[in-house]
Amino acid sequence: MTPKTRIQLAQLYGFSTRTLSNRLKAIGIELPARQLISIAKQIEIYAHLGIPTCLQEAEARKIKPKILAYCRARGITDTWHF
Repeated sequence: MTPKTRIQLAQLYGFSTRTLSNRLKAIGIELPARQLISIAKQIEIYAHLGIPTCLQEAEARKIKPKILAYCRARGITDTWHF
C-alpha cells in the first residue's frame, strides 16, 4: 500500500474528486490540502465507504485486516461487505 492522491482515490471509487470530497465531508473526514492521503487515512475512508472494487486483489487482501481492526476499535459496524 502506498499513499494516494485525491484523484487516485476518487478513481478507485469511480467518483469525481468533488463527489469524493462531498461524501467524506458528510461523514466527517477531512483530507489534507495538497498532500498525499496517508495509509492510515485511507483505512479510515475504506472503513466508512467500503473497499473499492477497483482496488488490486493483493492490496485489498493486505488492507482488510487493518480495516476490520479499525472498525472494531471504533465500534463501527459494516453496512457493506468485503
